[in-house]
Amino acid sequence: MTRLIISSLAGLLVLAPAAQAHPHVWVDASARILFGGAGAIEAIEHSWTFDEAFSAYLMQGLDANGDGVFSRDETAELAELNVTSLQEFFYFTSIAGAMDTDRIGDLFSEDFDAPTNYYLDHDGVRTTLTFTLPLQAPVTAAAHDLVVVDIFDPEYFVAFSLAERDPIELVGAPTGCALTLDEPPELDDSYASILALIPADGIVPEELLQVTTQLANRARVRCG
Repeated sequence: MTRLIISSLAGLLVLAPAAQAHPHVWVDASARILFGGAGAIEAIEHSWTFDEAFSAYLMQGLDANGDGVFSRDETAELAELNVTSLQEFFYFTSIAGAMDTDRIGDLFSEDFDAPTNYYLDHDGVRTTLTFTLPLQAPVTAAAHDLVVVDIFDPEYFVAFSLAERDPIELVGAPTGCALTLDEPPELDDSYASILALIPADGIVPEELLQVTTQLANRARVRCG
């Protein structure tokens, strides 16, 4: 089935059903921060579970053999389409390293190589997109440095929340590395009401971007 990419907004994905308010898609996100042999962060493995309505929309027409199960072979083309479309939006991911946490906002990098190991799973209710996002250059979390990973959509087309259980993990991290999580504050009702008036093909005004940028799910990593 042909899918329509949303080129002007959160092209994660494909055009959702006729929702009329921001956000249009809800995601429970988890991530594994992958360290290499030199003790630096080399990649981030994302797993994003979409809301039930959007999951049902995504899976339309993909059960080619009619057995009621969506195999990875049947969903491979859609998985590739999704990760390809995410490139324009930097995979809703940014990473920074800084000695001074006040400088973090000036240091965010969105330099990633093409995703690998991507696939879609469907549990009968919700669909999960998993992919590994390699960094173009490894990032070190040393004794006096801090590495921050943010997961969010500044356009708020997609509302990201951290999964309830073990949302972020450090994999292969050197001894002494610590992880802390900063979950975003609740969106103020007045701002939520304004965002709700923006249609799927609308653009979030600059003044509202200053609000939605604060909704990042943030992982802080310090080693030493």
